[in-house]
Amino acid sequence: MRVTAEISPRTLRFLPESGEMAERIRLYDWSQTPLGPITTWHTALRSTLGLCLNSSIPTSIYWGADLRLLYNDAWAPVPAHRHPWALGRPAREVWSDIWEIVEPQFARVWTSGEGFATYDQMLPIDRGGRIEETYWNYSLSPIRDERGDVVGIFNQGHETTAKVKAERAREGELDRFRELFQQAPGAVAWLEGPEHKYILANAAYLQLIGRRDILGKPVAEVLPEVVEQGFGEVLDQVYRSGVPYVAASTLVPLRRRPGAPAENRLLDFVFQPIRRHGDVDGIFVQAHDVTERAQAEAALRSSEENLRRLNEHLEALVQERTSELSSALREQQTLVYRLRTTLQTSLIYQGYMRPDGVLLEANAASLEGIDCKAEDVVGKYFWETPWFSDTPGMPQMVREAVALVAAGESMRQRIDVQLPVGQRTFDFSMRPVKDERGEVIGIVPEAVDVTPLLQTEERLRQSQKMEAIGQLTGGIAHDFNNLLTGIIGSLDMMERRITERRYERVGEYAKAAIASANRAAALTHRLLAFARRQPLDPKPVAVNSLIASVEDMLRRALGESIQLHILAGADLWLTRCDSNQLENAILNLVINARDAMPNGGDITIEASNAEIDSSNVLKPGQYVCISVTDNGTGMSPEVIAKAFDPFFTTKPLGQGTGLGLSMIYGFVMQSGGDITMRSQVGEGSSISLYLPRYRGEIASSTHDVGGTGSFRALQEHTVLVVEDEPVVRRLIAELLQELGYRVIEAGDGKSGLDILLSNEPIELLITDVGLPELNGRQMADSARQHRPKLKVLLMTGYAEHAIQEKEGLAAGMRMMTKPFQMEALAQRVQEMIAARHAAGTAKTQ
Repeated sequence: MRVTAEISPRTLRFLPESGEMAERIRLYDWSQTPLGPITTWHTALRSTLGLCLNSSIPTSIYWGADLRLLYNDAWAPVPAHRHPWALGRPAREVWSDIWEIVEPQFARVWTSGEGFATYDQMLPIDRGGRIEETYWNYSLSPIRDERGDVVGIFNQGHETTAKVKAERAREGELDRFRELFQQAPGAVAWLEGPEHKYILANAAYLQLIGRRDILGKPVAEVLPEVVEQGFGEVLDQVYRSGVPYVAASTLVPLRRRPGAPAENRLLDFVFQPIRRHGDVDGIFVQAHDVTERAQAEAALRSSEENLRRLNEHLEALVQERTSELSSALREQQTLVYRLRTTLQTSLIYQGYMRPDGVLLEANAASLEGIDCKAEDVVGKYFWETPWFSDTPGMPQMVREAVALVAAGESMRQRIDVQLPVGQRTFDFSMRPVKDERGEVIGIVPEAVDVTPLLQTEERLRQSQKMEAIGQLTGGIAHDFNNLLTGIIGSLDMMERRITERRYERVGEYAKAAIASANRAAALTHRLLAFARRQPLDPKPVAVNSLIASVEDMLRRALGESIQLHILAGADLWLTRCDSNQLENAILNLVINARDAMPNGGDITIEASNAEIDSSNVLKPGQYVCISVTDNGTGMSPEVIAKAFDPFFTTKPLGQGTGLGLSMIYGFVMQSGGDITMRSQVGEGSSISLYLPRYRGEIASSTHDVGGTGSFRALQEHTVLVVEDEPVVRRLIAELLQELGYRVIEAGDGKSGLDILLSNEPIELLITDVGLPELNGRQMADSARQHRPKLKVLLMTGYAEHAIQEKEGLAAGMRMMTKPFQMEALAQRVQEMIAARHAAGTAKTQ
């Protein structure tokens, strides 16, 4: 499979750096599918796929009209032998064996736009050439684009075959047990707990006591007349001692109809204790109404032998049935033990509650998380337990969620709770348990502690941040130390020569110091460009004309072995940016392309209009695109990923600073545009700058006012200099005084504003932008309310807080970027004062 590095290094950030499926998706040749190259994927697909690949739950995505399949590592076992063949294929091909079942489900979600969920869905799946009956819980949810149209389907689920088969076996056992219970000779019932609540009772027992609604109620409530005769104490004794109680022909008063007097009946009965883990937790009751038998005995006292034989037969029958029932109870208890063991060995927090929210079970992991025992929480409302009670607002949220799940819905969300062990983050969910009629009979809450995962992610982010800072500061320190060495060394040699009165090379050292200082200034501008903090001078730009103006310079820089082709755009739109920075960007890209072709080649500069829609990685809109393409050595994906990092270079030591592309990146981003990169090793590279379309017109060019040879003031003008750095303020003031200007100085914005609000005649304000408290731009704007015609020259090296690119400069304002030469300052001052004087003269004529 051919791998092609496409577009911006940020393009593939939605793919995790680790994981089998992330790597397979990254390497897959998607250009051969309807999805197209991964760099052109829909925003909704990229964001949903990022969520899918980062999920620990089996998750897949079916994209497009033919439902192309993508999935995460947890979902990979689902297709069994079809993995990894299934990746990128249509759902119809992957699930041909069950297509008749799932196709209507996909169609329903696609056409209705509504989610679909099914539980224990039977799917006859081909596994290894054999059709197997499998069961699944899964959901299908629509994925919509920004217009609300369905463009894909989001799928999560897991196999429940083992659970379904186990439930069937359990239901079979329970049905056999109930059938055995109903077939028992005589009246039988099962009492549970120290309160002796009825759990099961057959029809014969209900007929004997004349009651129907007894399940879940204690004996004392159902048969108070029996308890009053002392049989309640007998049950308590059997429960405490574990010794069975057998009675024959015992007189028992029974109120067999509501409101009727108690009726004395003669009963044979057995209270048989039921043990669990060696402890009694229930009592099996078997009773026979022998009232008629006793009457027959009184009438037939002569047939004692027959009565004895009858008694022997009944006792044997009782023992036989008791044995059968005990065996069935043991099987039921074993099933319950298995279920509880499964719950207790779970690695996640799990429990079981009634639909009203009263907790019935909690596993060991969840109890350990709150440092409690089961008896501390069982029987309480779930939202009142220590899992939630110490987190403000959480009990109410859980209470409302329980009501939602009790109505048949499922819920899942990430929550932050305060536990005895500290603040923890959980993936929390609740799902209803329904009976065969679809009624909710219970709720299963589950929670996975994702705190360690989040902590690991945060540590990784911090590590990456520190690595980037270390790389940046190391590069800055290296370059500035070299430049400072040149400056300090030159000044030191000047001091030595002047001290020794040897002046013949002082000028050379001064020029060397200035050259190093200018290189330091250029490095600062590059860093500001990378950080998108450089002061720009945006103006409408005709890109075709700009490229034509630098064509000769570019051809001289390339040499004879490289051919330069320029493709001017037809009816090319205007853009608005700093033209000098754009020229530098194009020059940098051309030089980089030249260096990538040591044996010669072709470089193409193309300008075109670009309409970007929402399916692209760029922000939608209209752009002017400038592309520089070469057929040189190209770049690997690893190099592309770092190409815009500051101080990263593949050139030999001493042949590159590593700031060229990062400076271009910062300039384009600060101008409201974007940049893309396309490259393949051995085939070349193409870098495209996208600058926003400008719908205005290019202003007519203006000419500088005044000459360039001498900057001395023709008459005395007053200039206010506001600068908080004393050395800089003194140098500017001395320069202006030498040129014949009257200078007033101020060290901060507040002092400068006080002077500007006075009646002092001031023709020009020169101010630093980054002043303490009141910055230079704020001071100038306030002063112009008092002096509307005041000319303002702003000085800045880093103007983030005072001059935003979108805001620009008001009329009569100019800006100079520090550091600058004194000659340039003198020329700019003369231009501004001369322009003000010319405007005033024109008004009087």
